[in-house]
Amino acid sequence: MGFLSKGQWIALISVILLGVLLWFAPKKSENFTEAETKKQSNSGNFSFESLKDSIKKITDPNVLSQIVLFEQNLSKSSNSQGRISAFDSLSTLWKNQKQLALSGWYKSQSALLKNTSSELAKAGELCYSLAKFTSPKERPLLMQQAIECLEKSYALDSNTVSVKVALASCYVEGSANPMKGIMMLRDIVQKDSSNFEAQVQLGLFAMQSGQYDKAVDRFKKLQKIVPNNNEVDLYLAQAYAESGNKNDAISVLNEFLKKSKDQVINAQVNNYIKQLKTTNQ
Repeated sequence: MGFLSKGQWIALISVILLGVLLWFAPKKSENFTEAETKKQSNSGNFSFESLKDSIKKITDPNVLSQIVLFEQNLSKSSNSQGRISAFDSLSTLWKNQKQLALSGWYKSQSALLKNTSSELAKAGELCYSLAKFTSPKERPLLMQQAIECLEKSYALDSNTVSVKVALASCYVEGSANPMKGIMMLRDIVQKDSSNFEAQVQLGLFAMQSGQYDKAVDRFKKLQKIVPNNNEVDLYLAQAYAESGNKNDAISVLNEFLKKSKDQVINAQVNNYIKQLKTTNQ
């Protein structure tokens, strides 16, 4: 979906090579029950206000004074443009403090007021992306905002496939009805089997649920659709390794090293190959 920076991409690769997908909590069956999913979501859920209040207590006083000023502007503003400006300013201030959940929440509020498909899509995808880098307690808050923004964006323009992919992924990862998201992704690839984003998500979700053979098949198909794609190669290697086919994983990684010029990632790949060879003895 194109919202990871280079630093985040390197972090993502690191997690993949350690054998833990950044997208997911510990492995579980794809056949979630609604009660289990709600229980899991509610256990980590808490209000935006309680989160904000707790973080304010540890925020630099000089920064906090700026935040309070924009909060006052927000409460006094009686027009949408003034509120949008205050929401955007608060989002930026919290982003600079590396408080991703607060930054994403304010950005989503700004987009909801702007109420255009593009702004809602950007805010929804941002919240979805940020949720991957926040604590388990903060994550449901961002996923909730992501779903709200993406649903409204999709309602305004159902022709943007990337929004449908993002919304489907949010349903799988952050709602009580994950199969709704799976069915949406399947619908996308049924209409366009070359859709990279949907195919990747389905492959990742297959790995999440322990269906490694299905993940291998999907990533092998993706290799044909998008040859020489490093991301797909690494996912395929991970799927092979998790399924127990470590020799195949090593082979894919060696081919990856022939193509990759990124020394940081290559060093991690070489270390991963050594680990696979050690555990394969």
